[in-house]
Amino acid sequence: MATRTPDGKTAPIVFALPPPDGTRVYQDIRANYKNFALEVQNVEIHNLRGTEVAATLDTTGFQLYKHAAKHTAFTSYAEIKEEYYPESIELLKRVTGASRVVLFDHSQFLSSVAVLYWGSTISDGPDTARPAQPATQAHLDQLNTGALARLRLHMRAEQVPELLKH
Repeated sequence: MATRTPDGKTAPIVFALPPPDGTRVYQDIRANYKNFALEVQNVEIHNLRGTEVAATLDTTGFQLYKHAAKHTAFTSYAEIKEEYYPESIELLKRVTGASRVVLFDHSQFLSSVAVLYWGSTISDGPDTARPAQPATQAHLDQLNTGALARLRLHMRAEQVPELLKH
């Protein structure tokens, strides 16, 4: 159960425990298999209201930025790529100072309840068979080794050494 503090609240968050035999953590969500246990820990969640500028990519790994997107439907994968991607790329360049941004592996997460309520999913995306559920536990979307593999997958081989310098 969550408890309030003046600057936020303490809430239970589910974390993965490493396998006791020292093997690498593994999960196959399609087969409903994992080789690790879960543990609930109470974590203090701070309220950033009024101090949003303190959260930066360099200090917290995320940054809050107020921006009203022009694309708001999110029901067509083709429209998302055609309209939302370019807008997102320009926003990321402006906020971070990056000279280049490459978007890949876009996933839209809708709970089953949301799909029942709104009656829609992405109409033409790669995952139209069933809605993807939002994560229910603390997790990393990409480890360093995975990020390097993704860089090599999505960029030309001759570009990789230069991109890794930045």
